[in-house]
Parts: sequence; C-alpha cells; structure tokens
Amino acid sequence: MTLLGLANTAVVPQEEVEKPGGDFGHAPVGTGPFTFVRWQPNQEIVLEANDQYYAGRPFLDTVVFKIIVGARLEEAFAEFLKGNLEETVIPSGKVDEVRVNPQYRQYQRFRKPTLSLLYLGFNTQMKPFDDWRVRQAFNYAVNKEAIVREITKMGPVPAVGALPPWLFGYDPDLRGYDYNPAKARELLAAAGYPNGTGFPVVQIWSSQQAESTQAELAAYQRYLAAIGVQVEIRFAPDWRTFRARLEQGTLPMFRLLWTADIPDPDSMLWPLLHSASSTNRAFYHNPRVDQLLEQARQERDEAQRIALYHEVERLVLHDAPWIPQHYSILEYLYQPYVQGVELSWLGKRDIPLYKIWLKKSPASDIPKAMTNGVLLQ
Repeated sequence: MTLLGLANTAVVPQEEVEKPGGDFGHAPVGTGPFTFVRWQPNQEIVLEANDQYYAGRPFLDTVVFKIIVGARLEEAFAEFLKGNLEETVIPSGKVDEVRVNPQYRQYQRFRKPTLSLLYLGFNTQMKPFDDWRVRQAFNYAVNKEAIVREITKMGPVPAVGALPPWLFGYDPDLRGYDYNPAKARELLAAAGYPNGTGFPVVQIWSSQQAESTQAELAAYQRYLAAIGVQVEIRFAPDWRTFRARLEQGTLPMFRLLWTADIPDPDSMLWPLLHSASSTNRAFYHNPRVDQLLEQARQERDEAQRIALYHEVERLVLHDAPWIPQHYSILEYLYQPYVQGVELSWLGKRDIPLYKIWLKKSPASDIPKAMTNGVLLQ
C-alpha cells in the first residue's frame, strides 16, 4: 500500500500525457492541492491553489519555488535573512552561528533525520575504477568522519553502507573502511600503482557548488594526494547537464545524494545497486546482489528480508562502488509566521504544502503566498 503514495501512481489525465506535440513534463496536470502555472528554467516554478482539491482548498494562494542553480546554500540563506524566502537550508558555515547567536531565535528551526545517502560514486566500468582494489584504496584513503565533523557540520551521521540507522534493515554490525592511508597505498600497489605511479588524474564531478561542497571535495583532493593520486574538481553548470553526463557514463567519479521514496530498504538499495536500475550511476553489477534484491522484493517474512539486505550490504561493502559519506539530517529555518510545517523521514520534498498557512502579523498584512527556496539544483 505504501507504494501507492509514490508520484508515479498519481492520477493524471491520459489524454494530456499522450497529446501529440505535448510537453507534459514541463506543463503537468494532476489532482493535487496546487495547479501548475509556469516554470522558468533556472529561475522559478509557480503553483496556485486548486479550488477543487478533494481534501479542501489549500490555505496558501500561491507557492513559488525559487531555483538556486548550483545549490548555493549561502545565497539562499542570505535571501531568507532579507525576508525574500520563507525557508532556507542552514549552510554548514552558519550552523554554529545559528545555534548560539540570539538573532536567530526569532526563526523556527526544524531538524529531522532523512532517508538520504550522500556518496562519492565511482564509474565501475571506467578504468581505473573497474578494479575493486582501487575503489577500496580510495575508501581507506579518506577520513570521512573528519569531513563530516569539521566541514559538513549540519548534523549528518557518517555512513557505512546505504541504509541509515533509523531505517529497518540497517545492520549495526556492518563495519566500514577506517581511515588507513597505509592500507590504501598497499591496495594501490597491488593494483599496479605503487605510490600512485602511473595512476591517471581523477576528475571528481558535482552539480552543487555550495561553499561546504567545495570544502568537502577539496578535502578529498588532499587525502588522495597523500597516497599519490592527483584529483581535479569539476562542477557541472546545472543539474540537467550533470544528470546527462551521469547517464552517459562519462564521469569517472561524482558526488551525489540519493533520497528514498518510501521508508523501505528497497527504496535505497535497488535504485542505487541493481544492475537494471536507471539510477545505478556507478554502473555497478554483481549478479549475487541482483539476485538478493529480487528475492527480497518477493520475501514476505520481515526477518528474512532483513537478512537478505544484510548480505547485500556486506557484498557491496567489499565491492566498494562508492565512498558512502553521510546520512543526511534535514536542518531548515522557517520565518516565524510560517505555520503547519510537518516533517517526515522522506525529507523536504514530502512536506504537505496544503497544510501550511501564514500567520498574519499585527503590524503587517502578510500575503497568502509562500516563496520557497528548496529547489537547489
């Protein structure tokens, strides 16, 4: 039944989807609480209240999603403080300030674990990352805990596998890669690159250009340089370009965030790891992992499903198609007059906007419109 809540089961008019010359993806029609008005690429998406919504008309007349290209969190945060946005992510460089500076007490602060994994993926079909020893070496070379603690700062938990601790199926006995540069050099030498000799320059790609993202990638650059690997950091101009390059398989290494659609291990593991998945950006292929994931989809006994997922996580840990960095914690600020915000493990994109309303201030008449800055592309 949970699957019926996914976006791909939404009620849409067949004739609109199949209309010749139509562009349903950019001009959608549905039965939700808001109707589509316009989409200006790299600028904004505008929605208006649906008077015919089955659960009743939303409180808000209009919702405006401001698109921040490159996920420049600092830019969105500055606009929020000016009063131009109703919500904002707290950039990692501002977390300590928000926690201790009294000026931020006027805002509402929300913090919630989400079913999200941020990882550095390898293209396992591209040399030198077609060798598991190289991928393991990279995992040993990087001090993820230090990156998460000292750079990311937004409360994320360093990751071991794909499943976060608050999702059923998580394996508390799974042991990841510790920070061990000596072991990394040993594996590189076994793969034919003693002290990094002959190792090609590695490009790490990202679509996000926030200051914290740049600092994270610079840390990877330093750690890998210590084992003799030269790294170049590259940024795609926008998400669309980045996704196209991922799909084409032209990126050797990339920084990516995955968020589950439903609170189930399958929603984390299948999309990222099954060889038939279109979102398996690492092009990872282990027939045994495929078999286990398929078996888990048919298994009705929850204990047996969990055992299958534990085996998947152990196999993937060895194969190392990625460096799992952290499980994300949602940390947002909202303006003091925003009411009715409800958070779940599914994160920001699943907040029911139709329940949100804006409380009028005695000193001003706040319009029933919400400018929302969550589309960080």
